[in-house]
Amino acid sequence: MLSLFRILMSPVFIFLMLKQEPYYRVISFVLVLCVSLTDVLDGYYARKYNLISKVGKYLDPIADKIFVLSILFTLHFLLDLYIPLWMIMIIFLRDVSVTFLRNLFKKKKLEFETSRLGKNKTLVQIISIHIIILFMIINEYNIFPIDYLICYYIMLFCVLLTLFSGFDYYYQYYLLKKNE
Repeated sequence: MLSLFRILMSPVFIFLMLKQEPYYRVISFVLVLCVSLTDVLDGYYARKYNLISKVGKYLDPIADKIFVLSILFTLHFLLDLYIPLWMIMIIFLRDVSVTFLRNLFKKKKLEFETSRLGKNKTLVQIISIHIIILFMIINEYNIFPIDYLICYYIMLFCVLLTLFSGFDYYYQYYLLKKNE
């Protein structure tokens, strides 16, 4: 249910961010915060009450990808000089690639666990998204000027971590194939 909620909130976020009013950006920030917390709650309840299902194991990472990519494409639309499309495409292609790898594991009846690095990648992406939206709010309310160039470097760090986590999955797959 919480994964489905995250998917359904993606178009709501896009709508709010495109309204071009500072208070809608504040609502967007709160929405991202709430949706991020549902991801944490989802994992917590699944583990604590042993509510882990095959559908949940598949839907949870897809919900994360849909929500994060919706946000990133929206931020690109609004800050295209600082969040270039190539960065988002690398994140997207890594996610597609890891999903492909997940399906390979499934066909071979191997367990595909989300790595610690993969979880940290998601956490860094979510924190970065919060920071970038917060910078937009600060600039729109003229609290103090923040150079959006810092958003570029935040995203560059996210892209590098995303790539590294993707390579890590393929390295783990290589080790499994080598030991067969």
